[in-house]
Parts: sequence; structure tokens; C-alpha cells
Amino acid sequence: MDRIYLEGEERLAPEGLLEDLRRIDPTADLKYIAPMKWALGTVVESDHLRQKCEKLLVGPWHRLRDGLPVDITNYKMLQLGLRGFSIIHIYQMRDPDGRIVKDFELRDWNYRVWSSNFVENRAVKAGDMSDGSAKMERLMGAIHTTGKDAFRDATRRLIPVTASRQH
Repeated sequence: MDRIYLEGEERLAPEGLLEDLRRIDPTADLKYIAPMKWALGTVVESDHLRQKCEKLLVGPWHRLRDGLPVDITNYKMLQLGLRGFSIIHIYQMRDPDGRIVKDFELRDWNYRVWSSNFVENRAVKAGDMSDGSAKMERLMGAIHTTGKDAFRDATRRLIPVTASRQH
């Protein structure tokens, strides 16, 4: 997967760190969005995300055109969203390191385990439907999507990651 770039991007994530993240998920990327803030996300083409970001960018575009200030962090995140970047988590740290990889491994494992358990439990409750029916397939698709969205929303909180001081 190729990196996505923003015009005037100040810092890039270390290549080795990106390789480790992409072993977990090939669509992973890490972007510097503000001083001491790194956004971990996945890059997947999404018309829905692009359209949402386009609507949200109308205000900042007009403010920029008129020479007024904009919140640069939100502007960067919306610009990334236009390119398919969906934020998983924001880390507060000066320089990204292996803690991001460890955290992403845990998030990925939880996502895979809990979202599949959620779907399986719902399937048992819907057991009176035949496995091959179109109704069952629609139900399973809706449950899987809802479970995925709920889990991702629950794990997208801003949690500071502080570096220990070494003397």
C-alpha cells in the first residue's frame, strides 16, 4: 500500500514503524496531524467518507479563501478523510514508536475476536431462519456492520501515551 501525503506535510512516520503496522493491517497508515499528535488509521476508498468530508470542508475552505483562521488539526483530518483515511486512534507523543504497534495489535485482536463473537451470538438467536435464506444473509451483514462500527467507535477515544523520562 502506498502512503498518502498532504501538501506541506511536516513529518512522516518512520518507515520501519509503518512496515510493522502494515503487517497487522496492510491498509494502516500513521499521520502527523499536530504537535505531539499522531493519527493511526486505515486507508480504504470510501465514497461515504469522502462525501462526508467534502461537506465538512466547505466551511474551512471559505474561511481560508477569506483569509480567516481555521483549526488546522481538523482541517488536516478532513483532508486525510478525502483520501480515504479513517482514523482509528490519536496518540499524543513527540515521536512515534513501538507502543503504537503494540496498541494496534491489541485493538486489531479485540476487533477480530469481539466482532466475530458478536455476529456468532446474533446468529444463534436468529436460529429459526435457514442458513441459506436471503433474509438471514441480510441480517448477518447488518449485524456484522453494526458490530464493527460499534467496536471501532468505542475504541476511538483520545488516550494520551506518555513517554517515560530517561535520565
